[in-house]
Amino acid sequence: MIDSGLLSAKRAISDTKSAESVARKVSAAKRKKQKENAPPLEKRKSPRLSPDGSASASSGSNYFVPEPEPVPTSEFFHDRLNSGENIDVFSAIALDEGEEEDEDYIRDRAGITDMRDQLVSAAAKSTSTSKSKSANKNNFTSARPVMLNDNVEKLTNQRAYGITTHPTLPVVVIGDKVGSVGLWNSSKSAQNSQTAFFTIAKRPIHSVQFNPTGDKLYMSSTDGTIREWDTNSPSNVLTQVFASYDDHADFKNEPGFGVEKDGKFWTSHSVLNSEANGIYVTSNCGTLINVDFRTASKVVFDVALSTHKLNTLSLHGNGHSVAVGGNEGVAKIFDIRALKKNKKKSVCTPVATYNSTRSINSAMFNCDGSCLAVTSFDDTIVLIDNPATLAGEMKYDSKIAHNNQTGKWLSTFHAVWHPNDSRYFACGSMKQPRCVEVFDRTKKGNAMVVATARGDYLSAVCSRVSFHPILPLLYGANSSGRVTRIDLVCE
Repeated sequence: MIDSGLLSAKRAISDTKSAESVARKVSAAKRKKQKENAPPLEKRKSPRLSPDGSASASSGSNYFVPEPEPVPTSEFFHDRLNSGENIDVFSAIALDEGEEEDEDYIRDRAGITDMRDQLVSAAAKSTSTSKSKSANKNNFTSARPVMLNDNVEKLTNQRAYGITTHPTLPVVVIGDKVGSVGLWNSSKSAQNSQTAFFTIAKRPIHSVQFNPTGDKLYMSSTDGTIREWDTNSPSNVLTQVFASYDDHADFKNEPGFGVEKDGKFWTSHSVLNSEANGIYVTSNCGTLINVDFRTASKVVFDVALSTHKLNTLSLHGNGHSVAVGGNEGVAKIFDIRALKKNKKKSVCTPVATYNSTRSINSAMFNCDGSCLAVTSFDDTIVLIDNPATLAGEMKYDSKIAHNNQTGKWLSTFHAVWHPNDSRYFACGSMKQPRCVEVFDRTKKGNAMVVATARGDYLSAVCSRVSFHPILPLLYGANSSGRVTRIDLVCE
């Protein structure tokens, strides 16, 4: 047979494999011998042991738990700015700065002075203006595009929580996440400084509200304090009108003594009463506190309305009905006259309830109390007609699909009514491009949206909105402390 070379090639490959196998075995034997003759290596110490290699005495012989870093303690209760002393409004401009006066400080000081003068002047004219409020009702048909930088102002550096407008002037106020308050006169004809800014707390300002004449501004923080800026006062200070405390003996002489029953207590929303001589405050513990500015005791009643955090409260025009909504997922209506008799022994029984499948962002009466708007995380805004006349479980009369999933970094949506026109309410939107929508409850379906504000300078979600009482203006505040003025078009 003639050899074609295949057999030779096969034998060569077989010999090569045999040689490689022998070489691997010899190499493995050498490594094994070197390992046996090598000195023992120091074992790596487990991170579960203490730094010196021994076991932690506090956690047993197997695990080491490092000592937690000490938590800095505040000099004052709830990390407040002080123990209740008045704060000079000018010193509040730069409470965290500790620097000499600079251009920013001088500008901010001038802004506060100008704003104070404007508020005082407007209050002097408020008597004649208030008589015509009810007659100034407009039919909103659309909103002008937000295309000018003049319609936008950066008021604070952090997320807006509370927002309100002045009764007569085109002035808007917001409170932010870190205890700062910003004011803006959005009038096109405003001269010099149009803004003012100061800090009154280290925690969020959840509510801001003017009295009916607009010369007093009330600001509530989650640290349990409420401060008043009386622009008529010659001392020009921010006065603490209320503060909550626990039942420690050190605070027994304080008006808010014993209000806090849990170390995790904080306030969540507040609303002035109809005479502006007292205020209602809700908490994360589900309690409602009635504070009277005129009495020495301050707290008229302190009752539990829920076992969960209350997000908002709203007062009915009849003077004795209050609506609350919160994380329990139930909007409730109570009679204040019955609450005064409860000694906080148990959760009060509501007159009427509306059940949602998710937590409730807000439950608000319109100005004449003929409708309740409930904004919920179930992506709806529902309207309930004549809520103060209902009892038991309430059913909605209108339901609007509305994306309320604002997420972690945005403040939640609140559907807010016009202060003097019971037809209209407004709410921010997650739609693209970003917008703010105005609804007319007398219409049905898609026709309910009567105005949509959008434009180049409305580029972020406006989580909190507020109508002006007598001017065709709507303000939206976003989570960077920027406020947008929206001009509404009327018939």
